[in-house]
Amino acid sequence: MLGNGDGTFQPAVFYTTDFTGQGQFTFGVGDINSDGKADLLVSEYPWGSTQFVVFLGNGDGTFQAQQTISSITTFGELGITVGDFNSDGLLDFIFQTGGGMYVFIQQ
Repeated sequence: MLGNGDGTFQPAVFYTTDFTGQGQFTFGVGDINSDGKADLLVSEYPWGSTQFVVFLGNGDGTFQAQQTISSITTFGELGITVGDFNSDGLLDFIFQTGGGMYVFIQQ
């Protein structure tokens, strides 16, 4: 819901994924493609998912259609953290799981 600047909000806009699980998701927000606009990184929960999606931001509070990204790792994360973990100027992300963390470095 986008803010109007006076403490009120515009109607909610919903974005759906093609995940087929139980409908529980975790997400992270950051400028994934380095274009100066906030993007959404979404993954399905619980354990067993091997894909996540990115919704690239348009810069006006809306997002483009999802881009599905498959992973060679099966994960069921408890949270996503976005940051530049190797100091190369590109955002990376970490999926936290019950048994550890998976770090994805953008190249």
